[in-house]
Amino acid sequence: MNEFREIWCELEKDSVDGKVNGILRRRIFPNSAFNLFLAFQIQKRQRMLHIKVTLSSATKLKSPPQSKGFEVKIVVFPDDRENQVTIELVLTSPQYEDIFDTLIGDILNYITLQKDENLMVNSFLDRLLKWQHFLDRHGSDGLSEEMQKGLYGELWCLRKYLIPSKGLNKALSSWEGPYKSNHDFEFENKAIEMKVTTSKNQQKIMISNELQLDDKGLNALFLVHLSLNEVSGSGETLNEIVHFLRGMCTADVESMNLLEKGLFNSGYLDTHVEKYNSKGFIERSQNIFTVKNGFPRIVENDLMNGVGDVKYSINISECMHHQVDESLFLPAIRREVDDI
Repeated sequence: MNEFREIWCELEKDSVDGKVNGILRRRIFPNSAFNLFLAFQIQKRQRMLHIKVTLSSATKLKSPPQSKGFEVKIVVFPDDRENQVTIELVLTSPQYEDIFDTLIGDILNYITLQKDENLMVNSFLDRLLKWQHFLDRHGSDGLSEEMQKGLYGELWCLRKYLIPSKGLNKALSSWEGPYKSNHDFEFENKAIEMKVTTSKNQQKIMISNELQLDDKGLNALFLVHLSLNEVSGSGETLNEIVHFLRGMCTADVESMNLLEKGLFNSGYLDTHVEKYNSKGFIERSQNIFTVKNGFPRIVENDLMNGVGDVKYSINISECMHHQVDESLFLPAIRREVDDI
């Protein structure tokens, strides 16, 4: 979104050079059916997106979403025509400046595709709600180290097992980790839970709730464990595996959309790529376990009434007699067998 950043920088410079007050605006997408502007509020030093719409369309935003880093207002400017108002999306905190550029670009990508003003406003509201959820969940600083490892593991599992076995579209459609489902991958009454450990703690797998290793209603549940070394300046970075998978999806628009949706809901933004370049991952070992009766776990039926939100750890050594070979695991993914 460098072009937007350049426009805002020019508006900020004009506000200093001209020593004017109020709001400076510049129209963008001049061939669009909609009146879209990047704007800069001089006194408050705030970047904004302005969208001019009819009053009837703006009624859908009576209670617009507000979130960390931005707010939405409905305002009337002197140049607004009769029954016209301006939707004003405002950057409220400098710490969110880089993300605001991405947010604006994302919103514009969607709303400029719409055929009429009502659909455009609906699309604007839909994207705002998604960004509100994103910022409330992830904030402005990007993924933590633990979340980076978790996302790397899920992408690794896609590349290593699911895409070769099921094809791009079916594999990416099975990816549920970004949406906080019980399991990271769900398909055809089977599921895979992906766990990553690093050199700091190779011997324990952390389980975040009582449903994560519950195979109730499933024909098969697998736990895939990937042991990694984290190395500064070496190995494969999170950015590199993202780039690899994007490359695989280049000719498949639907699969690319599924991948980008999953990355977004996982908290991955290109705005933060520099943060993810410093450390790479080197594979040490991998294990595949089948999770069924006798596996060391806590499931919902084990809990007394009133007990929930269970978090616990499992010693990997205690799982080894449940280990299965890829020669048995892969046919189950391909739907050649229902159980192991």
